[in-house]
Amino acid sequence: MLKQCKRGMGVVLAILAVVQLTGCKEVTKLTLLKKVAEQVSQGESYAMNMKMSLEAGGSVSGITVNIGMDMDLNMDINQEPQVIHTKGTLSMNALGQNQEIPLEMYSLEENGKTMVYTDSNGTWTKEEGEEFGKMTGTLGAEQYLSMAESVELEKETKDVAGQECYILTGSIKGDLLESAMGTMIETFEESGLLEDLNFSKTQIPIQLYIEKKDFYPVRMTMDMKSIMEEAFEAAIAQGGVEFTCDTCTMEMEFSSFNQLENIELPEEVKVQSATS
Repeated sequence: MLKQCKRGMGVVLAILAVVQLTGCKEVTKLTLLKKVAEQVSQGESYAMNMKMSLEAGGSVSGITVNIGMDMDLNMDINQEPQVIHTKGTLSMNALGQNQEIPLEMYSLEENGKTMVYTDSNGTWTKEEGEEFGKMTGTLGAEQYLSMAESVELEKETKDVAGQECYILTGSIKGDLLESAMGTMIETFEESGLLEDLNFSKTQIPIQLYIEKKDFYPVRMTMDMKSIMEEAFEAAIAQGGVEFTCDTCTMEMEFSSFNQLENIELPEEVKVQSATS
């Protein structure tokens, strides 16, 4: 009996030693978000695909209008030096008319300012833009950490793009999204769609998928319907407009962390934008 007890204690001690050596710790939402924030802040480069889809309907001055919008952007992002190359399409469907608009731009720091080079119908123009973080439309290290109180860690992992991922589900405040996506939101505001919208009043359902192996963000999905409904309510208040948002979703997929070559502004873009 004494020998069996000693053997049992030996097994327990061996297991404890292995646990200590491997640094095994319980994974929590806070430890995950800290790891993601660390990876994001230290990363040199990454690629991102952003998709946004909107379906809405209503009437303007008694005329029935159905609206569809799809945006598909591929972004290569270099952190140091700070350069972003964005290329994709914006598709619009309204009043039975379909329109697809090609989009391409470069964003980079010049003399302490963020300059944006945009291709408009084959002509490149240059103007000062938002700070670098707001150009990517993604959350920074501080913004990831601020999500801790509003998300929960799901018990099961999930395979996403061939990678085993932890899943954080919950909601974030609209002003957190506003701070991360200043450039895109500014575009909507200029169109009048999100004009005078109070983002602090909105809650946005979100799912964040985090790679189990290296703690990089893999995918982020957001339900933007509440924001669009707020925007439509503001438009309705002005009279003559009645709209409802059926769906509005955004999905971002991240890849190629620290694997991209340096992004350089093409010489022809520099020359053409200087004369436009």
